[in-house]
Amino acid sequence: MAYISCNPKKVNVAVSETEYLGYRISGDSVRMTKKHIEVINKITAPKNVKGLQRLLGMFVYWKKLIPFFSKHTYNMRQLLWKDVRFNWSRECQAELDYLNKCLVSDPVLKPLDPNENLIISVDGSSHGLGFCVLQADDDNQLHAVKYGSFATTPQQANYSADDLEAVALMYALKLVESLALVRHSTIITDNSHVLHIHDWTPLNNRQRRMISYISQFNLTVLFIKGSRNLLADALSRMYQDCSIQESAEHEARYVHEVDDFILPVTTPAAHRAALKCEEAMRSARTAPGGN
Repeated sequence: MAYISCNPKKVNVAVSETEYLGYRISGDSVRMTKKHIEVINKITAPKNVKGLQRLLGMFVYWKKLIPFFSKHTYNMRQLLWKDVRFNWSRECQAELDYLNKCLVSDPVLKPLDPNENLIISVDGSSHGLGFCVLQADDDNQLHAVKYGSFATTPQQANYSADDLEAVALMYALKLVESLALVRHSTIITDNSHVLHIHDWTPLNNRQRRMISYISQFNLTVLFIKGSRNLLADALSRMYQDCSIQESAEHEARYVHEVDDFILPVTTPAAHRAALKCEEAMRSARTAPGGN
């Protein structure tokens, strides 16, 4: 007879819902955890008409799935009129809160279906990287299963438009990597050069690593006019009006986190060695004559 020993501090028994490897699993659905849709909660009030236009463009994309859309955008739309002073009122904020809630609820947001292919809308700008992962339901209606947005680092802000779009694609694929490796993904981009990304000749090691990573996926890349790429465009420019400090807090970093894995990827000894190395480097910098 076999026995299983469990640590009661790390085990939950008879729960109706649990989080596992980045998913929230219940008896009737598999959904993304809150951290995979938290970007929507970061959407703040626009500071000018241009920012409002981008934001409304994203909501218009889901217009058919948002109940009473016109009613809940009335006050915001009044700010788009010519010669109207841009004054973000409590009514406008209430509408924004309602729309943000709709974006992370049924019928806009649906559980990720591991048996369905992926559609990924991406956009890269000097301010940020934005993308949305979608899947079609039984009625061939597209629904969101994941939103993503990162502020660009100071180095990434100097990339070319082609590189920024490719980096946005790379981050999108990283966040759904386990499924994208075994399913077909259709990529929607407003950058025509990305259509031929498999034929790129890398100019440096960074491009070489990026292209090598993207090439392992089964992709079909489709072009769409920038004026129609509303969803990803709004997500990529979320940080355009942010302060330097706010942008730094949301900079694009390596996607995987320690809690995404069942087992730790580093040993205690390796962690101690890394800490000693960092301490030695700090001491060297602060010592007389250090750089």
